[in-house]
Amino acid sequence: MAGRYGGQDVRAIARYANLEPTGTTTTFDEDELIRLINRMVTGPGTRIYCGTEMLTQMQIRLKDKTNVYFTRDQGLDAGGPVLRFNGFPVHKVQQILDTETAIS
Repeated sequence: MAGRYGGQDVRAIARYANLEPTGTTTTFDEDELIRLINRMVTGPGTRIYCGTEMLTQMQIRLKDKTNVYFTRDQGLDAGGPVLRFNGFPVHKVQQILDTETAIS
């Protein structure tokens, strides 16, 4: 089957890379995440996993009153409120480092 690897659809995996902790040109951009998600195969189990810097930049967007993509569940999931981007839960993963080499 095209697009399948070991029973999993590889179109369900994507990476948003090259975010810098500081600066103005390589910071988190909601438009890029929307493009990435729309190229993927998504479903009820779709999750967004990110490192500290991307999560921080997402949370900063959450506080903006004009924000239409970010929400925070008031209910508890895995011990606390869950940030969501366009309905998809966002989870911090300690193993995703903000100091990884940029991808060209």
